Formats: sequence, structure tokens, C-alpha cells
Amino acid sequence: MYDHEVCVRIDKMKIRLLDLSTSEEKEYDWDIEQAWLDQVFKEEDETGEPMFRSLSPMHLSAWLYRNEAEVFFRADLKGEYEYSCSRCLAPTKESLHVEMSGMFRPRADGEFDEPEDPSVFLYANEEVDFSPVIRESIVLQLPLNPVCKEDCAGLCADCGANLNETTCQCEEEKIDPRWEALRAIRDASKSS
Repeated sequence: MYDHEVCVRIDKMKIRLLDLSTSEEKEYDWDIEQAWLDQVFKEEDETGEPMFRSLSPMHLSAWLYRNEAEVFFRADLKGEYEYSCSRCLAPTKESLHVEMSGMFRPRADGEFDEPEDPSVFLYANEEVDFSPVIRESIVLQLPLNPVCKEDCAGLCADCGANLNETTCQCEEEKIDPRWEALRAIRDASKSS
């Protein structure tokens, strides 16, 4: 069976247990709306701008089946996002492809903590909410210090030139003026 929604609101990513079979997987196919993705990418850089931006809705294919009260899933998430390189600030596009699998189990009465196993999620009210799985999977894939390329040279600390594109004309060695007196003593001792 195949369900497809063109651009799904995140509240539509809740699946009733009664809609799932115990004998075969059910396939869900969603395009996740950009407004929700922007909330996932909400971490800001030092300028107050979001560090990551979704370029379009992301596509999620999920296969679910249940075994009594437990719901097993596997899913595939694909999309593109953009960020500013943390070294040179160049805008950089990146593909995101996450394969995930796990299990939902019912939340026990009085259970407030999440399970220690990262592949186990809880549900309540006979409804599985897929949004925490997606949020966690995306966040775990994002780089801590995103760079445009591994050998990015960054920006010149003095003139701000992008050292990947040009060499700057700044002095190579700048001496802290507080050390100038010691330098004069060193130079005097070399000449004597």
C-alpha cells in the first residue's frame, strides 16, 4: 500500500495504530514542508542568521508494520540544505540522505523519560508521531563546524580576504607592540 502527500504538515505525520497491519509493511511517502524544516534548522550563528537552511521540502519514504503494540519502521530521508562555511562564510549546498530504522513502543503510565536506546521511541493514545524521529535524524547529520571543503583556508583575520580565492597583502608577521621592547633587546644582543 502506498500513501503520498505532496507537502505534508508535520501534524500529518502521525499514524494511527489501527491503520497499520500486523502481516505486512505499509509504505508512506511524504514531502516534508519547508516551514517545519526551518524549525529544525533554527540554530543561529553569531550574526543571528540560521546556520542551516532547507532549500526545498525533504522527501521521506517510510515503511511501518506492527507486532501487537510495538511498531517497527525503516525510513529514508532525502533533501538539500545550505549553510555558510564556518571558515570563509561562502554559501555551500549539501545533500542530506539519512537511512533510519527503529521501533515505537507504548509509553507506560507514569513514564516520562525517553528510552536509553536511541532507536526506540515512545507513543501514546494509539498514535505514532514520526516527527521526533525525523527531527533527531536530521540534527544528528548536521556538521558541528560546517566547512565548504576540508582544506578551506578561511578569511584573513586582518583584511577579511577569502584566502581560497586570493592571497592578501597583509604583513606576514605582526608583532604585538607590548613585546617590542624585548625584540629591541634581542636585536641589540645579536648585533653585539
